[in-house]
Amino acid sequence: MCGFAGFLSFGFPAESTRERRRTLVAMGDAIAHRGPDDAQYYVDEVFTLVFRRLAIIDVAGGSQPIFNETGDILIAANAEIYNHKPLRTQLQTRHTFSSHSDCEVPLHAVEEWGESAFERLNGMFAIAVWDRRTRRLLLARDRLGIKPLYVCRLSSGLLFGSELKALLAHPQCPREVDWSAVDRLYISQPPSTSYVRGVELLPGGELIVAGHEGGVRQRTYWKLTDHIGQATFGDDAARYVDEYAALLEQVTVEHLQRDVGAGIHLSGGVDSSLLAAIVARAETDLPCFTVVERTSLLGGDVDAARRLTERLSLPWLPVRFDYRTVVDDLRLDLSSLEESVWMMDSPRLEIEWLFKQELHRVAKRSHPGFKVMLLGQGADEFAGGYSTRLDAPRQDWGQYLREEVQPNIMFDQTLAGHGPQGVWQLLSPGQAAKSQVAPYHQMMLLLLRQLQHHNLWHEDRTSSWHSLEARVPFLDHRLVELLASVPAALHQDLFWNKRIVREALHRFLPGHVLRQPKIGFLDARDATSQDVIIHNLLERTATDFRDKYVAQADALFDTQKIDDLIRRALDRGPHAKAARQQLIQCMAVSIFERQCRTSQHATDRERSHRPVLPLIGAEDWPAFEVAMQREPKCARNCHPDQVVALRKGVEILTPLRQVDGRRYCFLIDGTMAGEIVVPDSTSWVDVFLRNLGGNLTRDFTAQDWIDEFDIVLDEFAEVLDLLFHHGVVASAAAHAVDARLALAPADLRSRSGSREALTGTR
Repeated sequence: MCGFAGFLSFGFPAESTRERRRTLVAMGDAIAHRGPDDAQYYVDEVFTLVFRRLAIIDVAGGSQPIFNETGDILIAANAEIYNHKPLRTQLQTRHTFSSHSDCEVPLHAVEEWGESAFERLNGMFAIAVWDRRTRRLLLARDRLGIKPLYVCRLSSGLLFGSELKALLAHPQCPREVDWSAVDRLYISQPPSTSYVRGVELLPGGELIVAGHEGGVRQRTYWKLTDHIGQATFGDDAARYVDEYAALLEQVTVEHLQRDVGAGIHLSGGVDSSLLAAIVARAETDLPCFTVVERTSLLGGDVDAARRLTERLSLPWLPVRFDYRTVVDDLRLDLSSLEESVWMMDSPRLEIEWLFKQELHRVAKRSHPGFKVMLLGQGADEFAGGYSTRLDAPRQDWGQYLREEVQPNIMFDQTLAGHGPQGVWQLLSPGQAAKSQVAPYHQMMLLLLRQLQHHNLWHEDRTSSWHSLEARVPFLDHRLVELLASVPAALHQDLFWNKRIVREALHRFLPGHVLRQPKIGFLDARDATSQDVIIHNLLERTATDFRDKYVAQADALFDTQKIDDLIRRALDRGPHAKAARQQLIQCMAVSIFERQCRTSQHATDRERSHRPVLPLIGAEDWPAFEVAMQREPKCARNCHPDQVVALRKGVEILTPLRQVDGRRYCFLIDGTMAGEIVVPDSTSWVDVFLRNLGGNLTRDFTAQDWIDEFDIVLDEFAEVLDLLFHHGVVASAAAHAVDARLALAPADLRSRSGSREALTGTR
């Protein structure tokens, strides 16, 4: 994994060499994390290039750019070419190689076969080839879009680079957010979306040729549609399973090529377990890193990962993501969110990306020599991985097609026809059947877009931020083409519940039982702990965000509306979760817009000083597992002098019939928000709940209640935690937010409206 950036100047008075060099250095510095091992610069009359290297193959001799024998053509490649050795053997009869780098092979391949060379490459790549004689620049991206490549066409030339932030370092790069893309779903994004108007992502499987006369030609060299339903093995389902298992083993071994250390992200699910089983046949010392969070622990993934590493004798490194302390452990604050947005090149923030980022950070800090990380990404999209899962259990393949595949196809057709998003649900189901392509084949094409705009996007950015190369064997184009070739008549047999992948797992791990259903990276029946993390993160950052990004003359959002959104997001009422998601989106968009406008970013020094999460030792497991079994709580701060206030609109009801203790129900604005059962041994809780919010106790502090019942602070805090979790009482942090918003400067208060009006908005 590396990074490069540059610009091509078409026949206009170019900047001085010194100015171009200064701009080039800034572009390279913006992507230094992608290649900390080396920085090289190239400047001629019209072409300017910077290359940052992460040395993985031919560490000593693979510096880039690499020139051909005559010095007329050079290549810069963010690539891993897995068939470089056979291609080298084929090419070296007519070409002289100067290194053992896999990235030199595409250089001579282009010399030999021209643009068709990319069809011969097996691997992931973003490549730039510059011919000094013809003054022609060739840019290409791998078939699936694993490695990113941005392009910006200017009247005076062409900008290009591995990340958006590199282009933003150029003074002529556009900086306006593409608002039409911000709210669009990943699955329906056009493949060229960059979220900045005038800047494009080169779609996977495409190339660009730019000439010295100013012409730019773009074409597709690979399409998944060319392989749809080709029925490579007819209607023989067993042959497909045999070929899939054999090809996956071959591909995974190829992906282990390197001259440096490597590891694997092992979730414990089917995909990563299958990779680990294949890897263990070739290498027995590859460390396996696992996210241990309450959701993955209760869902069974963590236990599956532990059992697997014991069976395969692979080193296991479980990383502790404790929802109770993770925000404090990582010292997350507004600058952390700004770093994440800058890292992602995107106006989006998701908790999954935070977890992946921190997992990579642990891997890099614990094994500084590591540069490669294998991931199970991409197995689901083309093998029926979403057909039945925890959050959408289904009875059969037909139900999956009706409830998910066809609605997604209709939604995409509506957007493609420039129809309003709000009417797609009204379309006739027959609209999705008009295509000659089978429904699941159409879904594969949509999921290919989602891979580029979501899965592969965050896998590349979160790994490269820590100078790691993410490798994804399941997305080798030969495997994808094989799955796309399966005829529609076999889809149910091979793709229902991802049968073809599970059959392969049984071949490499006979008898290995995975009881848990298909779940997302952090999905589970009880995802409350994730809500706690998000809530605690917003407690720490929301008002700082408001002061820095909203209470300013150039703010995107209305101050009064954001103030109200912050209050609702920090609430624990029935609408709090939606408010939190909306607030996070506003934060991400505001940060991204300003970063595009100003090119502000987190420095390497700030990034290197971030703390890392601890690994879980054998002696820590018993207590940790017991703690994770308890219902998550959110009231982290229970101060003795805190007024315990009943939230507005809350009612506490006691059912007439009591079973298994005394049961209390909570209504918030007439909506059921939860219930608790009070054990017989804690009679003081009855008195507390019956008097909470009354005239006599309206100003009672926590200490007043503790004195009243002659109990200890921890005992009272446990009950208060439950009540705050259900949105019955406000937390100390919520009171602090109220205080900060009330103390806003007078000119901001006049813009926002009165505090009374804000607090009355629910």
